[in-house]
Amino acid sequence: MILQQISIKEVFGRFITKKKKRTVYVLKNGNSVTMKTNSDRYILFKEKGLTCVCCGLTASKAYIEQPRGQSLAHINFYIERKGFKNILFTKDHIIPKCKGGEDKQENYQPMCQICNSKKGGEIEHSNF
Repeated sequence: MILQQISIKEVFGRFITKKKKRTVYVLKNGNSVTMKTNSDRYILFKEKGLTCVCCGLTASKAYIEQPRGQSLAHINFYIERKGFKNILFTKDHIIPKCKGGEDKQENYQPMCQICNSKKGGEIEHSNF
């Protein structure tokens, strides 16, 4: 469930840190949410940007979202295309976990959900 849109500049400048694990954020409606601030995904996007390494599209919107039944809210980034559904921005494993790839920043790259789905368990993304 989307709680509120937030600027990407605010996300990168205020929330994403390797040190602090969680922060409380007050929404525009006065409610507060607890958000994780040190996820590998956030750190990847802050360090490597929000442009898909495959198709070159860039995420331009960020939303604070909270899945039903979960206590922590999180931030999702989206590529917005006029007349189309927004595309979720994802963290891709360069060497997929199914082929021995590790969960570490050196093995991550920013990719849109469409390209990530097409890449699947392949190592190279240039074949699709």
